[in-house]
Amino acid sequence: MNSNKKALIFLFVLTLSSCKVEDNIKIADATDGYRVSEYLSESEVQKVGLEAASSIKNPGKIISTSTYILLEESNHGIHILPYQKQGKPLAFLKIPLIEDFSLQENVLLETTIKDKKEEKIYGDVLIANNGKNLVSFDLRNISTVLSLGYKRADSLGLGLKVLEPQKDIFRFFNLPPAKKVFFECPDTTRYALEWEKILIDPKKAKCFN
Repeated sequence: MNSNKKALIFLFVLTLSSCKVEDNIKIADATDGYRVSEYLSESEVQKVGLEAASSIKNPGKIISTSTYILLEESNHGIHILPYQKQGKPLAFLKIPLIEDFSLQENVLLETTIKDKKEEKIYGDVLIANNGKNLVSFDLRNISTVLSLGYKRADSLGLGLKVLEPQKDIFRFFNLPPAKKVFFECPDTTRYALEWEKILIDPKKAKCFN
């Protein structure tokens, strides 16, 4: 990994909450709670990449450039939209358990030798958390993806490339989306993707966020 890519990783800072069981809390008014409705396995979390465009349901962070827009779909990935035609997404970059991402422009990606001369190749890099892991994508071909479609671009070898995934960079906690609530303690061997609201008995609940 070159120094430029290392620097990008150190610039990408993500703060996550911690899970704990509370002993001294008021439970008289606590009735609403949460439980996990969908889990992911380790192998499912690591399945990242371009997919067909999907509808925007729970939008989060947005980053725009002169040619494209990146719109986070909380916990699922990033919608890719053309800047000139703001509207329906043209592709979806699947990144399970994403909580934050950043875009670094004009990054040195590789150095080649052509006709005995050194040639430096630059491009945009998208960096995101993927649960406990950190993933980055080479976006040099994003214009091709938007114009041809992700399937055609992939068939020509012009899709988005994953750059050296970094595993176990972050701590990940199976926590519900709300604070100060009771919840059914989740399976710690899997990753919580979706939560649902339930009525919960606070006297029997063992987990509190």
